[in-house]
Amino acid sequence: MIEQIFTGVLNFFNSLIGTGSTAAEGFVNTGSAAAEGVYGTVTGSLGDVVGSL
Repeated sequence: MIEQIFTGVLNFFNSLIGTGSTAAEGFVNTGSAAAEGVYGTVTGSLGDVVGSL
C-alpha cells in the first residue's frame, strides 16, 4: 500500500516533468532547495520503501 502511494506520487512528478509545460519546467528548473528537497524526499523515500520490501 505504501509503495503504491509513493509510486503514485513519483508518477505525478514524472507526469509534470513530461508535460513540457512552462509551469512544470519552471518548477523543475527552479533549482530551489524546496523543489529539490521535495523531489529528493519522494524519490529517496520510494527507494527506502522498495529497498525494505
